[in-house]
Amino acid sequence: MDYPLLFYGAAAALFAYSCLSMAARAYQFVAFPRTFGRTTNISLRNLVELSDEKSAELPSFKIVVPAYQESLVIEATLRRLAALNYPRSHLEIYVVTYEDEPKSAGTATTSDIVRQVASQLNTETGRRFIKSLHVPLGFEGYFPGRLDADHRHIGKARGLNFALRAIHEENERDERAYFIAAMRAAGYLARVDSAIEALITNMSDPGAFDATTRRYFDPKSDEYVGPATLSSQLYRVRDLEQKAAQQGTDIAQSAQILRDYVQGEAARFFLQAPREDAPTAEWRIIPKREFLHRIMGEVEAESTTVLAERYSARNLELAQDRPTLFSSLQGVEDGEALYQCTRQLNSRWLAIYDADTDAPPDLCRHLAARILTDPSAMGFQGPVAAVGNFAEVHPLCRPASLWMAFCHATSYPRLLSKPSWAHPLAGTNLCFRLDGFERNGQVVRTPPYDEIQRRFILSFDPEQLTEDLEAGIRMFSDCHVNADWHPYLEIEQAPPTPRALIAQWTRWTQGTLQTLGYVLRSRLPRTQKAKLALLPFEVMASGVGPVITISLWAVILLGELTTHPQLLPLTLLLTFANLFYVLPFLVAYNRFRPLTLRANAVETLRAQAPLVLNELSNRAKDRPISAQEHELVRMIAERLAHGLKKGGFLSRYLSSRCIEDDDRRPAIAGEVAARLANLEECTPAALRRGELVALATAFQNSVAETPQARTPGTCQASLLADRLATLDLALAHGAGEGAQRRRERVSLCLWALPFLLFQLIPYYKGLVRWIVGSRQRHWEKTPRTHKGATWL
Repeated sequence: MDYPLLFYGAAAALFAYSCLSMAARAYQFVAFPRTFGRTTNISLRNLVELSDEKSAELPSFKIVVPAYQESLVIEATLRRLAALNYPRSHLEIYVVTYEDEPKSAGTATTSDIVRQVASQLNTETGRRFIKSLHVPLGFEGYFPGRLDADHRHIGKARGLNFALRAIHEENERDERAYFIAAMRAAGYLARVDSAIEALITNMSDPGAFDATTRRYFDPKSDEYVGPATLSSQLYRVRDLEQKAAQQGTDIAQSAQILRDYVQGEAARFFLQAPREDAPTAEWRIIPKREFLHRIMGEVEAESTTVLAERYSARNLELAQDRPTLFSSLQGVEDGEALYQCTRQLNSRWLAIYDADTDAPPDLCRHLAARILTDPSAMGFQGPVAAVGNFAEVHPLCRPASLWMAFCHATSYPRLLSKPSWAHPLAGTNLCFRLDGFERNGQVVRTPPYDEIQRRFILSFDPEQLTEDLEAGIRMFSDCHVNADWHPYLEIEQAPPTPRALIAQWTRWTQGTLQTLGYVLRSRLPRTQKAKLALLPFEVMASGVGPVITISLWAVILLGELTTHPQLLPLTLLLTFANLFYVLPFLVAYNRFRPLTLRANAVETLRAQAPLVLNELSNRAKDRPISAQEHELVRMIAERLAHGLKKGGFLSRYLSSRCIEDDDRRPAIAGEVAARLANLEECTPAALRRGELVALATAFQNSVAETPQARTPGTCQASLLADRLATLDLALAHGAGEGAQRRRERVSLCLWALPFLLFQLIPYYKGLVRWIVGSRQRHWEKTPRTHKGATWL
């Protein structure tokens, strides 16, 4: 058997398969905007009408941003999150900083920057929607975790778990305080107290005690007192039940009624009532509810005056921001309905973004529409592209960022379209329910709220190097909860240097292999287990062409194929066929790079144009502008006019955004109109269809109306020229003008093939660590590049 020839044939077949696979994936990528990447325009009016149709409140979202050593990027990230195209009344942004973050003399820490920016934005908006969470030194890292641990984990999962704990505590504190105050205001609290006093009074009279018990604590009675408001009321009823049980058969039925009441009410206070065969056993707190039980105790200890003041202030907020829920709260007729309504005061939807990311501005609108129309939805995951700092990273890291974006867009949405498979998470650009209720073996989000059936869905393992992968698999295996696909792209940063790239990808590789053990023990379908088990070989085969080519030339140069001279031309053909591997990088670049530049152009235009136009208006009344400034105004007007034409860069940008175009539809009135007006006021970043057209018209008018200086000396120096130059540069890049894009494409072609060889280094490095049984769980912080107001 001619083994060299057999080796050559196998290698050539693998090369052909790799090329065909790459061609198929490139086609999927090109088709992505028409398939898994298709978005629709959702206006605020659409959302208001949809929520009115469903008789539901517009969904609210909590956004968590873990920020460890993120001083270079966190301010810009916060400002862009604050400008999301969604009402601020329905958003809460939590930035997680760390007490153990290293500090440098004379340098502001991430926590310092977050507090400063949050204070500024909250003051400007008059609404505390940006909050800073500070992970204490003693937090161990698990959920809910201990706050006094000697050993702690380092990494993103630790910060996320602390944020989850803090949000659960915040929700419980707010809802418990409102429930107590509302029950007191409605007289339900006093009703239970009166019933308990009546039982105490009649304890010595079995007949009266039995009648009182049936009258107030039997759910079938018309005078049933309803739920307890305070845990002290529950304990008093428990004590009475135990005394009644000790008095023999005379009031045994009454004791059973009280026991049933206690059993039914215990979970409302995070307690597990003793079993009927051991009624005197010690009560226990429901597992993983200890931290919430502590918050409940703190709220119950607050004075009546404080709770009443908070209740009044909260009602004012609800009446303005959540009128549907407020109306439901005002119309409740019993304590149980009031309890169920108060459990809707705070959002259970939590989105996660890394500190270097730019969240999709319209995503919350899409999620809100999906949540309102699909009661079974429990989570969402979307595409990610690490091209936010494309121009600032090492040339070898640029194809790496595009390669990850290419793989994400071609494989991830198809994985998430398999309902019977677990959907691993990408760690960012995701939104999930905090908790759900287990019913018939399935965790759902529909009411009624029941603490016994409640399950904490979202949590992370701090020992995992890829906590997102493990979390997605665990949620499916344990709770049968999966993330649905959403099409809105998130932009994040790529590692700036090859060393940082190797460190990050090695951690990903080792973390993925680390999770395989859990995968094999989980309840995933066998086909998915096999798919994930073969993942190392799939990674090894990705971009395998250059490796095969080098191997074939080695065989030829060693003289192993001297008897087959016809293979030399074929090897030359395969060598040049490696240029085919440049295709994924080019198609990814041609989509993502213009996308970020167009977004930056519009962002700069909306920020700078009002300032420039105001200055031009003042100049028209005061003094002329220079010839250079006049030329810049003319060029800006031309770029805007061309950009707004069909196929122009501004038109393409607008086609991908959610725009307010309600002026084309019949007017609305009444409560719906009032709700819409309030939401529009809370959404300052809303983009209207005629906004860019109006700016283009204003610049065209300025060209004709603003006087131009006849001599250079008649124009005084000002910031106008700088602002015009900044705006013109952003529009030029957005339109694809200039030599920068050509240079980037050439550089990409030159570095693509070296990258395909380079990307195997972190894979094999992580694989070796896994094979030799390395227990390393070290989480390395990926360096960032400075994040300013642009992506240029």
